[in-house]
Amino acid sequence: MADHCPLSTLRGESAMTALLLWLLTAVIASVPVFTLAWISKKIDPLLQTWRFDKRLLTAAQVLRWTLCLVVATMGVFLPLYYEYPDWPGKLYAIEDGRLVEQPWGTFEYGKTLVRMPSPDAEIAKHRTSVSPITTNPKVRRISYQITAYVTDHERYLRAKPERLNAAVGYGFAGGINKDELRKLIEYWAYELNDAKSAEFAEFYNPLSDAQQKKFRSLAQDWLNKQLAPEAATVGISEFTVQ
Repeated sequence: MADHCPLSTLRGESAMTALLLWLLTAVIASVPVFTLAWISKKIDPLLQTWRFDKRLLTAAQVLRWTLCLVVATMGVFLPLYYEYPDWPGKLYAIEDGRLVEQPWGTFEYGKTLVRMPSPDAEIAKHRTSVSPITTNPKVRRISYQITAYVTDHERYLRAKPERLNAAVGYGFAGGINKDELRKLIEYWAYELNDAKSAEFAEFYNPLSDAQQKKFRSLAQDWLNKQLAPEAATVGISEFTVQ
């Protein structure tokens, strides 16, 4: 049974990143506004003592405050036309058919963007169990959990043509179909249990560090070899006995 999907938390983490960056941008945008306001307070009284045409002074003030308004508006509404980075995930632009990472974000106009979760994010989990094939009646059923990761985003998206198209527009959720990946590791878990059931008979003591290490190596190496064409990798939990 599948449990836990980190993409639900990635949405919140990414949104928080974007919010913090927007607030920082708004603060930076406010600097010239307050600077001009301070200058105006100091200089306007002085200019009024000089013999400038009043229309020229008025035009200068309008121009100055228009500039302030433009700068402030750009800062406040920046999220509408600028895509922020997705720390700890990745933001990519599709350029000439390739994924090009945008570590500091990018303007959205004319670009197709894809967000992907962090390479070490746990995308899907699946718990499975197997009764080893053995003549020893004392050998009990073993259970373990498989956790799937996607470390090479471009290879993963290009492993199947529909993945890249589906990834576009996922927004803060990250461009990976978690259900597809869960079913993929579930399928290979059945294959692993069938292919290695005889070898699993030697794992009977979950408190043995040597057995746990050997079990993880056996299961993980076999699964990663099968999943290599999909550009996905897995981690294996410690086994338990039932």
